[in-house]
Amino acid sequence: MAFKRIGQLRLKVQLLPYIASRGYRSTSQRWQESETSERDITQIDLQIRQPRWRKSRQIQQEAVAHETIEDLEDLRTDDLIDEGDVDELEKGVTIKARTLAIRDLLKNGKAVKPRHHYILDSKAAETLVRHLKPDLQETDVILETSPGLGILTETLLANTSNHVLAYEPHNKLRTYLEETLLPLYPSQLQLHNLNLMKFFGYYMVSLKDGNTTLLNNLLAPLPDCDEQDRSPLKIVGVTYDPKFFTRLNLTFVMRCCFFESMSPVFYFFIPPDVFNMLTSTVYYRQKYSYTLGCQFRYYFNLEVLGSAPRDGFYPAISRKSQDSEEDSDLRLVRVSQNNDIFTQVGQDEFEGFHYFIRKLLLSKQDETLITTLERWIPDCGPDFIKYGAHVFGHPRELSQEQLLLVYRLFTSLPAYPFSAFHHQKKQFMQKLTGHEDA
Repeated sequence: MAFKRIGQLRLKVQLLPYIASRGYRSTSQRWQESETSERDITQIDLQIRQPRWRKSRQIQQEAVAHETIEDLEDLRTDDLIDEGDVDELEKGVTIKARTLAIRDLLKNGKAVKPRHHYILDSKAAETLVRHLKPDLQETDVILETSPGLGILTETLLANTSNHVLAYEPHNKLRTYLEETLLPLYPSQLQLHNLNLMKFFGYYMVSLKDGNTTLLNNLLAPLPDCDEQDRSPLKIVGVTYDPKFFTRLNLTFVMRCCFFESMSPVFYFFIPPDVFNMLTSTVYYRQKYSYTLGCQFRYYFNLEVLGSAPRDGFYPAISRKSQDSEEDSDLRLVRVSQNNDIFTQVGQDEFEGFHYFIRKLLLSKQDETLITTLERWIPDCGPDFIKYGAHVFGHPRELSQEQLLLVYRLFTSLPAYPFSAFHHQKKQFMQKLTGHEDA
């Protein structure tokens, strides 16, 4: 059975026509098809093996993809080939072909750096859908960010009956999905040209300019939430950008966009450095990353569901020299709202709490907890010292529970309602939103 699978490889890889359309031929094929001199053949061979530096990476990857296909054809009669090896070879060729295909669609006459991140590995898509299905009900809606070639989209459509809203801002990729997937699932799939990752930016535009068109277009297709204990909205995709979680924190705090009427659940592939940033409880030099992770853990629960090899995504993340292949795999995580925060901090205090934690954790190394708090309420240090606060202790030395206890004690002080904290918090929100009434 292994040999048949190798022989049928070209039929299984749907995107191989993209490679063939580029007109690549081996040196021997060029020799047979043209009557050229030995010097011309040498030039052709050098063009393939030693291309110009501007196109070397692209040409080499195309050559590797074609040579791999030809090698697989030659292995058809090899009795030593193993079924597992066939799977690995098939996966490798498929991902190479899809990489070339998405690069062709993304570029416009020249090589460009992708602004989004795409799933190319079918097994990674199957892993996500397998963990998503138990959390789905018939009325739930699935939002996908930057579907690209539709690898995850097709897996969702084939394995669930839920409506899938795919947000693809790139015109060529969206056109490709309209031609391939939309005719197969016309009642289940919707394609939109907005960038789902800019949800907080659309809200900021509505505040600063009063233009709510983009925000309304983003939120209009979403379902109404009648249940308080679960969300009918599932958002799936992949992101390498830690700023996404910064925006997610702010969206939760301001109770805007998705969180205005519901609490979506996210199923995302994220790289190891972003995962460590969100989960690490130990401070190590990077105070902005530590602050982001600490605030995130107050607002959200993160559950690790699985992992996927880094070469199954485009663009592939680079592996650090000290990391093993397993350590460089992307993590599949489930991110959901932490309902405990509503009992610990009042919803009307979210903005103040967010600013309080941010200000403490971003304080300079030579500052202490007491000096930071006394800038808001002078001579309040003894009130915290009698509860066990260290005179020379830095805020980043405290655990999340201790920071929450400091916030509660701070807001319970008699001078708190008249302190400078409120004015500084208001200035922070005005600067963030560009709105004077913030």
